[in-house]
Amino acid sequence: MHEKIQKLYEEINFIGYYTSKNNDIHYIDKAKELFPQIQEFSDWFLKENIFGIDEVFYQKMKMNLVNILKDCMTAIEQNDRVLMLDALEYGISEYLQLFLPEDGVKEEDE
Repeated sequence: MHEKIQKLYEEINFIGYYTSKNNDIHYIDKAKELFPQIQEFSDWFLKENIFGIDEVFYQKMKMNLVNILKDCMTAIEQNDRVLMLDALEYGISEYLQLFLPEDGVKEEDE
C-alpha cells in the first residue's frame, strides 16, 4: 500500500503543478482520474486504526477525511477547481504524507 500512497501523492502534486504551469482548465477531469486510487486509500485508512492512536483522535481523523471526500464530490458537482485543488493538495495529500518517508518522496534509484 505504501507504494500506491507514494504514487498517488506524486500524481496529485503533478496535476496541480501541471495545470497551474500550463494554465490547463482540465484540473477536475484530471483529478477524477485519480478517484479509484483515492477511494482505495480512503477505504484502507477508514477500515481500522492503523496508527494505534487514541480512538477519539482517530474518529476525528476519519470524520475529517470523510469531509474532504465530500468536498471532492462537491467540487465535481459544481466544477469548482479551487475547491478540488484545496481538497486534494491540502486535504488528501496531508493524509498521504503520514505514510511517506520522513525525508519526503523516495527516489526511484534508491
